[in-house]
Amino acid sequence: MSIWIRYLLAGLLACFSLSTLAADIAPLQQRWAEIQYQLPDNQKSAAFEALSAQAEQALAQEPDDAALLIWRGIILSSWAGAEGGLGALGKVKEAKSLFEHALQVDPQALQGSAYTSLGALYYQVPGWPIGFGDDEQAEALLQKALVLNPDGIEMRPKGCSNSSTRDGRRLAGNGGNCNLADHHQLNGENLRRPG
Repeated sequence: MSIWIRYLLAGLLACFSLSTLAADIAPLQQRWAEIQYQLPDNQKSAAFEALSAQAEQALAQEPDDAALLIWRGIILSSWAGAEGGLGALGKVKEAKSLFEHALQVDPQALQGSAYTSLGALYYQVPGWPIGFGDDEQAEALLQKALVLNPDGIEMRPKGCSNSSTRDGRRLAGNGGNCNLADHHQLNGENLRRPG
């Protein structure tokens, strides 16, 4: 899975407090974090598959629950990332559909996370003729996410803490070795892929 999508997903995870999530969401979120951050890469695909089935069962009970739609999409896209290859395209297409459904139900659910997740998919997935990837669409969706949650989308490399100077010149953590070049905060000036 690309480092950019990991940062976005980590940012999503940080936005949600287990105490504020519905009872059906907290176990999904907790297990997702365990799989994403604790399991070896060779075990992730099978674990995400099982978690996806659990999320699908919860969604069958409440098919228009925006938070469940978003988390099933996150799980599917994470599973696709763990699996890789063209076989993962079906999973990301299904995740895209789930995020779009969540936006129809409640665009503000989970602080606009459907916009963030859908934007990440548009950014990560190859474009036509293979997939639906589109940098301009990704940027538009991420901009909408920023409107709903201006402080919620932040990407930083592992080892950098959450604290930084307001202008971002120096970041704490990692012995103070994080700097502006290592810290990527989404805003209108740097939503596009580097180089």
